[in-house]
Amino acid sequence: MATPQDALQQIKGLYNNLTFRQRLIAAGVTAAVLAAFGLMFFFVNRPTFRPLYTDLSPGDASEVVAWLKKENVPYQIYNDGSAIRVPEEKLYDVRLSLAGAGLPKGSGLVSRYLTRPIWGPPTLCSMSIISGPSRVNSRGRSQDSTK
Repeated sequence: MATPQDALQQIKGLYNNLTFRQRLIAAGVTAAVLAAFGLMFFFVNRPTFRPLYTDLSPGDASEVVAWLKKENVPYQIYNDGSAIRVPEEKLYDVRLSLAGAGLPKGSGLVSRYLTRPIWGPPTLCSMSIISGPSRVNSRGRSQDSTK
């Protein structure tokens, strides 16, 4: 049975029998394979970032970024500084923690995921955000005085 030293000696003998051009080709192929594995490792282990908030005011964006820095949460700023992305696996934890901290504080900033169902008619809450405040009676009909 061959030992590892015998196998290493066979590889050295094979390499010594190669011409200079064959050695260059072997070195190039080895470098290309190592580079491909390195790139594959880099892209597979890179986190996927998802939007945390979009359409933030500059003040709200700076407060959220300061909180993310304080908590050592990786983030990306995009859309001219009005939107922030965080790693997908931390998205909901960060949203809940920021909500607990009272961030973002912007006026009129309401998450559409909290005010409107995924499908179906808009809720009363989302209608008031879209059309402004109005008086609604117990049957859900508007009692605007402009009729």
